[in-house]
Formats: sequence, structure tokens, C-alpha cells
Amino acid sequence: MTELEKKLEEDLIKALKEKNTDRLGTLRLIKNALKNEAKVKREELTNDEVIKILKKEAKKRKEASLAYEQGNRLELKNKEDLELNIILEYLPEELSDQELSKMIDEVLSKHDQVSRQDFGTIMKEVMAITNGQVDGSRVSGLVKEKLSS
Repeated sequence: MTELEKKLEEDLIKALKEKNTDRLGTLRLIKNALKNEAKVKREELTNDEVIKILKKEAKKRKEASLAYEQGNRLELKNKEDLELNIILEYLPEELSDQELSKMIDEVLSKHDQVSRQDFGTIMKEVMAITNGQVDGSRVSGLVKEKLSS
């Protein structure tokens, strides 16, 4: 069991004792997602895998929140936002645009000449050094911007 999984378990027990139903429900959903992934893998999850699952769950909540907002279902949107905020507590802090831009510049400086055809290679290298601290869509946008300039 990773440190992150232990923290989730401790917080789940704390929410249960405090009768915090919103937090408890979200933590149970996360725990089930982790358990299901571990069953599929048939081995314990690594910390990176736990973070990946948490990001996936956060993305689901963001998309659902947006859909509920567009459908004018504010009570459901608020529920998704609450769950998203709880999940975000367990994710590492995202890199700022400046830090990310600096990392992209470093990767680009390792290559002699880069063009739009090198997008995949650059993306792969940048994602490897960010250690899951940034959303791929943000990286993609900044890489495209830098390659077209």
C-alpha cells in the first residue's frame, strides 16, 4: 500500500467518524477505483499509478460539472465540484505555466532543429520530466505554441 493510499484510508475513517457524508462518499469512490485497478493489474499499485487514477477521476468530475452547468443542473454541478475539490487534495500541486514553459524550452534546446513533425517526440519527453504534475492538454497547448513560433 502506497503512502497516498494510506492517507486516503485514514481520511476515509476520519470522515466516517465525523459523519461527513460528502467526503466519505467521494473517498469510497476513489478507494473503489483504486481497488478495481489493482484487481485488473493483479498486483499492488505504485504511487504514480494511484496519481494517474486520481487524475482520471478528477477529469471525470470536471467533465460532468461542465455538462451539468450547460444543462442548467446546478445542484448536480455543485456535487461534482465538491467531489473534484476533495480529489484535488490528494494530487500533487500542478506546475505553473512559467515552470512548464521552462521545461519545454529545455527539451527543445536538446534538439538541433524542431518542427511541427517533432510534436510527439517533444510531448513524450516533456511528459516524462513533469512526473504527472501537469495535465497533458496544457503541455500540448504550450508545445504547439512554441513549435509554431
